[in-house]
Amino acid sequence: MTKDQRKILLALLGLIAAVVAAIGGDWAVHLALPYQDSSITAKDAGVVNQNIQSNTTTNGGVVSRDIQGSTVTSTGSGDVSYGHQYKVEGDLHIGITPEQYEAGLKRREQEVTEELKQAHAEDRRILEQEKAEIERRLADTQASYQSYVKELEKRIAQLESIRGQVPDKLLDQARAALARGDRSQADQLFAQIEARTEAAIQATAEAAYQRSRIALDEIRYRTAYKHAQRAVRLAPENSLYLAGAGELAYILGDYRAARDYFEQTLPGALNAHGEDHPQIAIYRNNLGEAWRKLGEYHKAIGYFEQALASDLKTYGEDHPRVAAGRNNLGSAWESLGEYKKAIGYFEQALASDLNSYGEDHPRVATMRNNLGSAWYSLGEYQKAIGYLEQALASDLNSYGEDHPAVARDRNNLGSAWHALGEYHKAIGYLEQALASDLKTHGEDHPAVAKDRNNLGSAWYSLGEYKKAIGYFEQALASDLRIYGEDHPKVAIDRNNLGLAWDLLGEY
Repeated sequence: MTKDQRKILLALLGLIAAVVAAIGGDWAVHLALPYQDSSITAKDAGVVNQNIQSNTTTNGGVVSRDIQGSTVTSTGSGDVSYGHQYKVEGDLHIGITPEQYEAGLKRREQEVTEELKQAHAEDRRILEQEKAEIERRLADTQASYQSYVKELEKRIAQLESIRGQVPDKLLDQARAALARGDRSQADQLFAQIEARTEAAIQATAEAAYQRSRIALDEIRYRTAYKHAQRAVRLAPENSLYLAGAGELAYILGDYRAARDYFEQTLPGALNAHGEDHPQIAIYRNNLGEAWRKLGEYHKAIGYFEQALASDLKTYGEDHPRVAAGRNNLGSAWESLGEYKKAIGYFEQALASDLNSYGEDHPRVATMRNNLGSAWYSLGEYQKAIGYLEQALASDLNSYGEDHPAVARDRNNLGSAWHALGEYHKAIGYLEQALASDLKTHGEDHPAVAKDRNNLGSAWYSLGEYKKAIGYFEQALASDLRIYGEDHPKVAIDRNNLGLAWDLLGEY
């Protein structure tokens, strides 16, 4: 067998191995758009966080981890006047100012940054989720503050349901602490309610639920989930508690538990609200998201379609929730390889969000990034580049340099230029993405390993096999530390290294 024949055979074998290894993986990120609401929140007050779906391109057997999308959330809490005080009920006002809200986020950001320096793999994953959520809120503090206030108003009003089961003074102190933004004092007071009212199940469950929302306000996901589970155990038919536990299970990556909680949420909510209520649409969207994360795309589409039909009746066209529903449907169809259907939904979502937000808004950038991803999957690389360049320009205006969204956009552009055979252009974007991700995440992060793998692939395509090997070795070392042996990403790294060494004659 000649060397050229051997090269072709190895490339084909490598392609097969890489595709098999990548099935079910998350090389490329494409995120469905979640809802936000006072009862289900992960982004300000929403449900789902990062939804990852695999897209891979091959280059003579070398697998590039490529096009990524991002997530966005609709506020779902209506319009709230921007100011320093919000009347709740009676004479109680929300006293936390926008400046105090922003300062609290920045304090939490510093805490998470310090914890990340010493965190192990599983803790690091959750801390990175928390940091990303803090960054998202800080990117538009006015919108996230308004959503926070709206959700807090509902929670304070909800506490009236347990009046008479606990001392009025204790309940009023807890409501006042929440209203003025004193989460520590509020949490202590709800802990007292839990401790002294074990016999009063409703009051105890409500206190546990409130503590879960306080922890979620502070972006402490594990603590929040623990309290949410306790609330469900005490009141297993309460739709609000079930939805809160489902949201947190989703954030923490337990999609089966999230699905189960969301499925239990619907019957009670339907009895309480009936069809075509905004809350029912949110619950169906969330259930669809859980099924999507479990790879059950047709089931996800069924729920997304119901949610979209309901939201169209409630809000009409050109509403952020309707755009969110269409984006979710586009993402599910893309997961099934139905790229033209996906593009139809993404285009509608983009047109709507342009009407709602105008240019240079993160949501609009996300829609363009998603369209770029779908056109890339169809092999329409020039069209993909057009959308990805617009997304990058917008995200640079929104976030500036060295932000994960900007690094993602550059990685996507690098992958698209690579697919067009413009390897030097690809390398330029990929080097910028790597430098940014190193600043943001440091070594041994999946995004950094992905950037290095993509750079190795680009240098491989240029015939610079030694440079390619350098990047592939770094990606492999990092992925081994993150995932250990027997992981699809590690298999792809080793496949890429083997192909590069073979072309150097190092069999």
